[in-house]
Amino acid sequence: MLQYRSVDTMDRQGFIRAPSQALSSTLRPGGRSERARHLSVTALCLILAAAGSAAAQDATPFAPVVAQERAVLDAFIKNDTAAFNRALGSDFVYLDARGPVRWDLAKTSATIMDCKTTQLSIDNPQTTRVGKDLVVLTYTSSGDQNCGGQKAPSPVYSMSVWQMRGGRWVGVAHSETPVAPKQ
Repeated sequence: MLQYRSVDTMDRQGFIRAPSQALSSTLRPGGRSERARHLSVTALCLILAAAGSAAAQDATPFAPVVAQERAVLDAFIKNDTAAFNRALGSDFVYLDARGPVRWDLAKTSATIMDCKTTQLSIDNPQTTRVGKDLVVLTYTSSGDQNCGGQKAPSPVYSMSVWQMRGGRWVGVAHSETPVAPKQ
């Protein structure tokens, strides 16, 4: 069984999308954030590998999971903590360039109230079923967001992992990576 050794618990301000200036200082080779990022990516790869041939990209995106993700983003835009928590349905792991964070739904209001968001898109959604109870959703997202007084990167590549629990889809992990500038 995989265990996180160093997952912090939402102590970061504005951590939905890190301002681009804040990202570069945490990515030193061999540093804590790099190790944590590699651990998270390795964990996801092991989950997908364990599913074996059960993992297959859907021909069309799995509508219930895409709708659930849209509900999360809409609640975030409105700073509606109750709707955000309801749409997610579970504590989850959030991963960005600064490393993984265990998102505790009880602390959502302290996190999202610091952000002003006017729009977040879900572009080119793709889903991959991993067994009957797990779906990985990937998409590109663009938006206008300011957290802690700093503009968030846009666009970003997003990945969310959703699991069927108690008859409903709940979020178990989410990550965002800024799209590399075109050269």
